[in-house]
Amino acid sequence: MESRIRWKVYVRFGGEYWETYHRNMTRRRVLSLHNQIVKAVNAHFSNVAIPHQIAMLEQRTRELKALSIEILNLAKQAKEWLRI
Repeated sequence: MESRIRWKVYVRFGGEYWETYHRNMTRRRVLSLHNQIVKAVNAHFSNVAIPHQIAMLEQRTRELKALSIEILNLAKQAKEWLRI
């Protein structure tokens, strides 16, 4: 392993310090972002949570369908009232 000073920049591990530092810093950020994504996916899409979320989605879909039918009925009533 070679280390030396060159042009006021510490050289080690086959590259200038700032080059290796920034390269490693970028790698750390990418890994950190990956870890955050994995944690979020595991928290929100676990084997226990997925069936619960599907059931909630089905319930919300039923509610939305009922509201859509109600809106259509109200629109028909408004159309009839405007004719009178």
